[in-house]
Amino acid sequence: MTAKICQKLTSLRTPGREKSCPLGLGPASIASILIGDTEWLPGQELPLSPWDLVRKPLSQCITIRLKGLSESCLDELALESLFPLPLLHNYVRL
Repeated sequence: MTAKICQKLTSLRTPGREKSCPLGLGPASIASILIGDTEWLPGQELPLSPWDLVRKPLSQCITIRLKGLSESCLDELALESLFPLPLLHNYVRL
């Protein structure tokens, strides 16, 4: 499941017809994954399989939280603004 999420993150591109470039997001951009009321941190073992967590009646929602300003990262802002991460890093550096 994590591999598919990471594949989707790395394939996100800026909108545009002629030249779209990747946003620069990847597996390191994930701060946590929330499956129902169970928080899953990267590298952490889950108490149950993801399927067992999702099929519970009240936990059929999956939320992926990206690293943001609280972690001194711009990944969340890159996804919200659709500006590539390297471009945001250049703006901050200036």
